[in-house]
Amino acid sequence: MERNSSTRPPFDDADADVIFRSSDGVEFRLYKSAIAKASPVFRDMFTLPDGPVLTMEPQVVPLTEDADTLERLFRLCYPVERPRFASLEDVRLALEAAEKYMMEVAVAVLREASMEFLDAEPWRIYAIGYLWHDKQIARRAARQLLEHPQLFELDTMPSEFDRLPAAALYHVFQYRKQCVAAATAIVDDMTWMVYGSHGRGARHGKKNGIPDRSGTWCWLSCAERGANARLVTVGDRSRGYNWSSPSMPHRVYLQGWWDAWREQLIRELTLRPIGGLATMKCNLEPFLRRAGSCTHCAPQAYDDLTEYAQLQAERIDAAVAKVSIELPWNKPSAAINEDD
Repeated sequence: MERNSSTRPPFDDADADVIFRSSDGVEFRLYKSAIAKASPVFRDMFTLPDGPVLTMEPQVVPLTEDADTLERLFRLCYPVERPRFASLEDVRLALEAAEKYMMEVAVAVLREASMEFLDAEPWRIYAIGYLWHDKQIARRAARQLLEHPQLFELDTMPSEFDRLPAAALYHVFQYRKQCVAAATAIVDDMTWMVYGSHGRGARHGKKNGIPDRSGTWCWLSCAERGANARLVTVGDRSRGYNWSSPSMPHRVYLQGWWDAWREQLIRELTLRPIGGLATMKCNLEPFLRRAGSCTHCAPQAYDDLTEYAQLQAERIDAAVAKVSIELPWNKPSAAINEDD
């Protein structure tokens, strides 16, 4: 963008009937009919008398925004090339101006543009969504913040925090807490691991109700009872121990290497409740190496654990997606499509 001339193309038409002058002295020559369509604030202003008409010069309107902000804003109102945003700050300044002048279409476009910076600046996006009462922006930012294990360790304070109420931070904290609970509950669901609809569950035999564990996960079908094997209960404990149905509680042995993987995954999820953690190579390999010392588990461990981890990742993400951050207002934004 040029900064030396008093006008900026393409807003330099000689026959324009209104001139908007930026706070740093740059003039934007526009047509009242076009800008009035975009802004009811300017439309109403144009209906007011402009004092004695002494010349044929266009009306001059001084504005408080700088030239860069106004150029981005006017590009959203005119049939010209759309603006490009190098930073979230550029978007924020334009968004504030668009809200101020009640430019609904520009506001929608700018809110969508802010999402381009979601990965890099989720706290600022959340603050912008919260301050502008945009539920969908705030929700998407809160979900993105789940990716950050050290939630409140910030090198610098986002500028929006000067205006952000403490309640906004509380809502994020509570949302994260609920997501962690939902994610870890999936990993702790032993009944699903034994009898879930994944095609690898135990089947109940015909004699004495003893389940047939052949074809199940190797850590469940393994008969070795080493020092690291753990006895766990699946089903509803209040109903007494019985093998006759999945809903009746009974005990099963789990191999130590798999149980260690499960515990490690839970620790990771308390910092980042993200399903993808289950399938990360660095979170699988140490436990697969431990499985190699078991003659029963070793041949199947890689296939079984990677399959199980993928199923768990999908279940974790589905459970977390059902958690919704509670906000004290509800202002839907049609311009943002939430990926629920």
